[in-house]
Amino acid sequence: MSSKAHQDHISAEARALLEVVRDALGTARDEAVASLESSAFIASTALSAAGDGSASAAADRRLSRQLARVRSCHQQLDHELSQFATSGRPILHSTLSDLLCSCVRLQLRRIFEHDRERAAALLTGLPRGRAVGFLAKADSAAKVLSCALYESHSLNHLLDHPTLVALLHASERDARDALRQLPSETVDELLTLHEAHAALRHLLCASSAAPRASDAGWLELRRLLALVDTHGCTDEAHYLPLSQLEQLKGWLFAQQNRVPALVRLLDWSSPQAAVHLRTRGAHAERAES
Repeated sequence: MSSKAHQDHISAEARALLEVVRDALGTARDEAVASLESSAFIASTALSAAGDGSASAAADRRLSRQLARVRSCHQQLDHELSQFATSGRPILHSTLSDLLCSCVRLQLRRIFEHDRERAAALLTGLPRGRAVGFLAKADSAAKVLSCALYESHSLNHLLDHPTLVALLHASERDARDALRQLPSETVDELLTLHEAHAALRHLLCASSAAPRASDAGWLELRRLLALVDTHGCTDEAHYLPLSQLEQLKGWLFAQQNRVPALVRLLDWSSPQAAVHLRTRGAHAERAES
């Protein structure tokens, strides 16, 4: 449901009730802050009178932490109510999404890294491409898999890019000349997509240590991914292909002569630093800056 449709769907009484709840939350925050500050003032006065400066300073620091928690809790709940009122997003949906993401990543670490020999085997021979971005260190099979899935999910639209599709049917000379005319950002994205697909093929298909859909750990992963899908946790959508492992493997093999065919025509004499690092951590850093 769109934001406008949701707002139209909510009755005036419901909107008024949401505002009452938000006002009540604000009042509860103010009362909690006042109570904490009053208690802290009494304690601080007593400590100062006793000449215990260090204990007074510690009490001030404790008060600051408590006030920060109260204000943070209010801010989160108020934001959740506001999002529900404007877009219909279920309350605490982002918290559920974050929790599921943590569970999925933990399960991937259990699958890929619980057995050290298996973890080492999976990383042996891993295609590193330009060795930038998520392949700069490549010391965790689970992390490489997560980042490769994210890059693939973000950049798979290139597979249907009219120019790139046409180049697959052009002569090598014409394709090479056309690739040289592409914007550097597009070239970077093409190389990153190639690296992501190569990493996924290696981790999921190429090694004898690759996971199988019948593994007990993979069954638990599928259960978590079913929750991701059911609750519409779009930030974790890049993990969903893992729920159909054999289909994902088949799709990766079907793509191995498309993007790689173009990448082979690019100049690799000087590795290019990625224009974007589209990992979730890098995205969060950019948002904060």
